[in-house]
Amino acid sequence: MQKGKTDGLGDKLKLLGAEASTTLLLRLMTLSGKNDDVLPEIKAMLHAGEFPPAIVEQCVTNVVTDAVFSNSVRRKAYVLQLGGTLLNKAPESALYSLFTDVLRIVRNDQYTEVNVLVPELVLADGAVPDELVWEYVETLLRHAQSGATDGAPAAQRGLAMLPPSMLKLIRGQITPATLGRPELRLGLRYLLGNPKAQEFFQDKIGLINDFLNFRHTKFIEKYVPGYGETDA
Repeated sequence: MQKGKTDGLGDKLKLLGAEASTTLLLRLMTLSGKNDDVLPEIKAMLHAGEFPPAIVEQCVTNVVTDAVFSNSVRRKAYVLQLGGTLLNKAPESALYSLFTDVLRIVRNDQYTEVNVLVPELVLADGAVPDELVWEYVETLLRHAQSGATDGAPAAQRGLAMLPPSMLKLIRGQITPATLGRPELRLGLRYLLGNPKAQEFFQDKIGLINDFLNFRHTKFIEKYVPGYGETDA
């Protein structure tokens, strides 16, 4: 939603008053269970208005939980559009379920679903639970060179702008075992384009450069002991 429209909504909510605005938000929350199209209106209200913290938490938790149990990819994308700050109002268990579900769908490699979800997933990265960060990054690495017209560019942007908190968490995953797959090569180029990446992976630059520049077989020969040897 454009800033001017958001500001206008904020003024309307102020004129409506706190109690009536909260009643409207709760009514929309109830309607959202059966109507995906209500979710953008909820998002707009949460961003434009000032609601009691308990109401915001209730609303966000409700739409997150509904999205987990919904078969609608569009609903999941709408909920991701809330962004990391609002999504973090939901319980950690609900967020874990939501992101586990979304990542599972993206890994199925159906381009229609990937194109809908990955751009919103990247914008919501601030709410990805720590336990799922590597799975999230690995998913972006794989889709950075996919044929998904919207999903691939979004994955590339997400890797190039990966926040320092995530870079720190995935540092231990940058190993020959995880780099030994050629489908990650392009994604790693975007990841290393992140200004903070060199700082966090400084002691792994040799390994990563070999991965990016060597042919796959040469990389494996150098870093996987015993590769190519046959039993006597």
